Amino acid sequence: MTTSSPRRGGSLALLVLVFGLGGCGNEPPTGVSGTVTMKGAPPKVPGLMISFVSTAGTVVTAPVAEDGTYTASGLASGEMRVGFAVVGAAKDKRTVDQQNDDPKARTERLKAEYDKKLDPKKADPKKKAKPSEPPVKSPIPERYLDPLKSGVTTTLKPGDNTLNADIK
Repeated sequence: MTTSSPRRGGSLALLVLVFGLGGCGNEPPTGVSGTVTMKGAPPKVPGLMISFVSTAGTVVTAPVAEDGTYTASGLASGEMRVGFAVVGAAKDKRTVDQQNDDPKARTERLKAEYDKKLDPKKADPKKKAKPSEPPVKSPIPERYLDPLKSGVTTTLKPGDNTLNADIK
């Protein structure tokens, strides 16, 4: 006759429970690939990115080639909202120089402005402020920039997935 202590049986039950449930909800990451078009044609937009936002708020972004193809990996299975952006495009009204201001150039510019205000004779006539370049406007319509408002969604399943999207 064998006997087991309740303590030992409880530990065994706990181990079975932990290892038995270990796979629940922990599916391996999945991937998605496809083609993005703009009004039915390849986008030919340098810096175009596609973003996937899960219901948990996890974001995965992938570059889109100029022919429109992309591949994203490391996504969870489930419902995804999709958005698009162009790296280097100004979303706000500031100029590119203002957004990507080099600290050294900024210091020199501020010093020149200060010197000019303090004593116009100290201002170096050879050093003229560079005209700011106009902001780079995104070729992506505003609604597609926010994955939560774009209206583009997909449900990813374990394994390979495909999403083709047309930006109109």
